[in-house]
Amino acid sequence: MAWTAITLFFVFGLSFIQIYNLYRGVYWVVFPLLCIPINTFFASVTGRILGKNALNQHLPNKTVEGYIGGIFFTMISCLIVRLFIHIIDIIDY
Repeated sequence: MAWTAITLFFVFGLSFIQIYNLYRGVYWVVFPLLCIPINTFFASVTGRILGKNALNQHLPNKTVEGYIGGIFFTMISCLIVRLFIHIIDIIDY
């Protein structure tokens, strides 16, 4: 009887934890996939508007200002995305 209870616990009780971790795993895949295009877009826009100093002599269209602007706006945008995902997470559970 005890082995049956332990087996049922491992099969059904821990499956909830596995499904919950699967949901969290989707977050860790989707979040970086959202941040990469955001970084590319804002680095391009900031580089075109404010770009004066070339980042590398071999890459004349890449600027220091675009690099810094991309990092700055990506951090802000990803914080907003993170808050939005957190709100959805609270609604779901």
